[in-house]
Amino acid sequence: MHIRVLGSGAGGGFPQWNCNCPNCSGVRAGLIRATPRTQSSIADPGTLSRGQLARGPDRPVRLRHPRGGGADLYRRAPEERGTPYSPHRHNTVPGDNIGVRVRDERTHGTLFYAPGLGRVDDEVLAYMQEADCLLVDGTLWSDDELIRSGIGDKPGSAMGHLDQSGRGGIMEHLGRLTRPRKILIHINNTNPILDEDSPERHALEAAGIEVAYDGMTIEL
Repeated sequence: MHIRVLGSGAGGGFPQWNCNCPNCSGVRAGLIRATPRTQSSIADPGTLSRGQLARGPDRPVRLRHPRGGGADLYRRAPEERGTPYSPHRHNTVPGDNIGVRVRDERTHGTLFYAPGLGRVDDEVLAYMQEADCLLVDGTLWSDDELIRSGIGDKPGSAMGHLDQSGRGGIMEHLGRLTRPRKILIHINNTNPILDEDSPERHALEAAGIEVAYDGMTIEL
């Protein structure tokens, strides 16, 4: 099974068209070493045409994995952009975020895709432990990142996203796992890990955690 990362950024992509944070302004000016990204989405290339794979931000709204153990993988339609995906955007409740497990019936390779993780409970942890590869929430480095950057007034935890660096964050959970390949996806434009020379990016690399990029291919 081959999984293609069609997009690895958060909702606004990177650089975000209406943002002038240090990351967005830095990549536009060539001042930081960073790779532009479109909105988070993945697919099995075997189910897509060459034209679909070559498209930019306006790839198909809904991508289907037809084999057993597959799942529907989706993006927002163009008319939905700019509006909250969830009616509980700033007051998340169980069920707002979903994870998708994709298993190849031939090789038994398993991917767990969870671009939004509000918390890692026992059920989620079990899925993560049994997977061969994880593509999980890499939205924010710190819980108050949007507040400190002057972009928002809510912590990541209020929007259904665990941060990476804090106590009980994504890095701490991934550090307990030895089996899977660990990759972060859904990277917000404010996250310092987008700067490939940043100490935060180096910390991830030292922990054996990868950062997804558009066009990345994972074989299981």
